Amino acid sequence: MAPPDTGNNTPIAKVQMENDTTRKSGSTPKFSLETPKSPTNNSENENAVSMDVDESDSAASTLEYIRQLKEVDLIPELFNLLYDLQEGNVIPKDFDNNAGSIRVKLNHMRQVTRGIKGVDESIPYRQNQINSLEASNQKTLSFLSDFKKRVEGNIEEKGLNIN
Repeated sequence: MAPPDTGNNTPIAKVQMENDTTRKSGSTPKFSLETPKSPTNNSENENAVSMDVDESDSAASTLEYIRQLKEVDLIPELFNLLYDLQEGNVIPKDFDNNAGSIRVKLNHMRQVTRGIKGVDESIPYRQNQINSLEASNQKTLSFLSDFKKRVEGNIEEKGLNIN
């Protein structure tokens, strides 16, 4: 099955396997996973600078968690284990024992994911939060607009020149 089209014609990931002619018979092929490097986005850096200190700390820790998740390579290890199982190097009853390193990586990924703020929130809950923030922003904008009109009215009433 082909990977989903990302629309920009860059591969999501490319899995390479040793050529069967160069590999010794009976040996396990080695898989490697290459992911394309994304260019640095300057707008992300500009947005990070304009954030409050608490938000930037939270964003930095979230980016660190995401970086840690990107570093975990499960696919090559899983392919090697499945290949060994298919070739008979691992018997089905020993599959669980040989999957230990994959299980450890999955547990690590689970722990890292728990550190990301908001990852456990549902979409409707997040949408309700967004809607309440938008309503609050509208109320604040309306209040500030009314306040500005009253101040301008008082200035005109008293004949003050503020230029």
